[in-house]
Amino acid sequence: MSRIALLCLFVPLKVFSQENVTLEKVRVISDKEISNYNFSHPHVIEEKELSSDGATLITEKLKNIEGVYQSQNGGPGSQTSFFVRGMESRHLLITLDGIKINDSTAPGREAQGAYLPSVALRTLSFYKSPQSVLFGSDSIGGLLALETRKGNQTPETKIQIHGGSYGTIAGTLTQDWQAKNHQGTLSLHRFHTDGISRANSRRYGADEKDSTDITQFATSSKHQWSNSFNTDFLFTYIKNESELDEFGGDSKEAEDRNDQYITGHRTSYSINKNQFITLRNSLNRLQRNVKTTFGDDSYDGNTYQNELNLTSKFDFAQFVIGAANEKQSYNEESLIKEAFELNGLFAQTAFDFNIVKLQFGGRIEKHSEYGSFKTFASGVEGRINSEQRIFTQYSHGYKAPSLYQLYDPTYGNENLKPEMSHAWELGWELKKQSMNLGVTLFQNRLKNVFGSDSNTWRYIQEEGFISEGVELLAQFNIQDFQWRNSWTHQEFRKNATDVLKRPKDMASSSLVYFLDDVSEVALKWRWSSKRKDYGAVGIEELGEFQVFDLGYKTEIKKFEVALTVQNLLGREYEEAYGYSVMPLSVFSTVGYKF
Repeated sequence: MSRIALLCLFVPLKVFSQENVTLEKVRVISDKEISNYNFSHPHVIEEKELSSDGATLITEKLKNIEGVYQSQNGGPGSQTSFFVRGMESRHLLITLDGIKINDSTAPGREAQGAYLPSVALRTLSFYKSPQSVLFGSDSIGGLLALETRKGNQTPETKIQIHGGSYGTIAGTLTQDWQAKNHQGTLSLHRFHTDGISRANSRRYGADEKDSTDITQFATSSKHQWSNSFNTDFLFTYIKNESELDEFGGDSKEAEDRNDQYITGHRTSYSINKNQFITLRNSLNRLQRNVKTTFGDDSYDGNTYQNELNLTSKFDFAQFVIGAANEKQSYNEESLIKEAFELNGLFAQTAFDFNIVKLQFGGRIEKHSEYGSFKTFASGVEGRINSEQRIFTQYSHGYKAPSLYQLYDPTYGNENLKPEMSHAWELGWELKKQSMNLGVTLFQNRLKNVFGSDSNTWRYIQEEGFISEGVELLAQFNIQDFQWRNSWTHQEFRKNATDVLKRPKDMASSSLVYFLDDVSEVALKWRWSSKRKDYGAVGIEELGEFQVFDLGYKTEIKKFEVALTVQNLLGREYEEAYGYSVMPLSVFSTVGYKF
């Protein structure tokens, strides 16, 4: 596979770098403009920050987002969970160019976000409100939407080398190409770290390093066949090999290997200047092998997605209607059933009357195991003036049990019902050139929660809980400085059991000094209050922690240089019980553009 990937990567270098090629702009048509139907704006990270700040995995980009707590089980490449506004990590959906990439073999269909590289991405958008109308089940706790580059930097070829503490070394080669009405990006990424011990020394005296190796080959392109007809193509292969520690300390045998294949197309046809039809077909396949002292287990999961949408845009209104089909399979010998299917119809509208904006939509979905479910969403935004707005929105959704949760012979429970959620938020925002202030109140009501029996660990149905709180955001732009601060407070009510791994309070701050147009120094800080987690003798409390990171990046002609110091003060803490975090670490990155 690696030789084929290298060949595919280098062949276009000659074909598309000729100086006399006439470049024509490729028209872009998007079938789901998610932000138009959300008045709670997402946290967006743009391409420049994604590709040049020295970190190559998306987990490093998501540590300072208000309302999001990230828990990692022992350094790069280890299992990572994202808890959004108090919801469970399985309630977050991750998409790549609109393709669902959650893992159908995982117990809760969580996405394997720990080994997703960021080097070939154009944008990363984190929506913290449910997106069940547009994306169905799995998105009741938010959406992380990743969009790939498609020749955005044409013509450019870039080499990037990254390395530093704990035997970390990474290399990336990307090429943005264009030929008349066709353009795209090819990338090859390789990451290795000797790592740290997944299990920590405080609980288990563990000190054996656990390595991680990640390889990604990706090609993403768009093609304008005529003025009204275009297609986007995507293929991504990601291979991850990580050494593990089992509960109780060091393990010389445990390891996790994953091969993920993501491929699909999005084809759009313009009926007229206001309407277009979009067809999407995709496959997300993940093959996994887990080796422990108890033996080897292999898993093979597939998610097939088919969707047909009609989008209409007018002066004051926009709407999308669509039909979707999704089939998830999990091939494992012990399962009684290995697949289920969903078929759905949805519609979403948005109206803009200048001072007032409205949005509402609904989805009806038929699940092969549970029958029909209805989800809906609505919202209103009011403009106080050109700089201030207030908004409120409500959404309802569901999360069906995974095949593992239903049919695993040891832990499964065929009587599980889907989890149901009701979420609302109320916010105010002031946006000026010199500052950006925001306050958001939120509440998530979850019922029929999937839990586990404390004696048998078999899945059981719990009543649910309420997560509610407030997010504060304050960003100031003062001459050559940008100072961004956030604080989140969340409370949990009506929970029958302890809510684990989620703090009541989180805060973050970043101070960036722009030395010139291409150089900056950034100091980042994040803090978390105490949390509860499963421990050696039941539920235990984890202490609060605070971490500082320091970074510098600049451009020198065609070179990009970055230096990062993580955990600047060498704090020892736990994000999850018994697992290590990165100690004081230094990393550097050098990139060169052709």
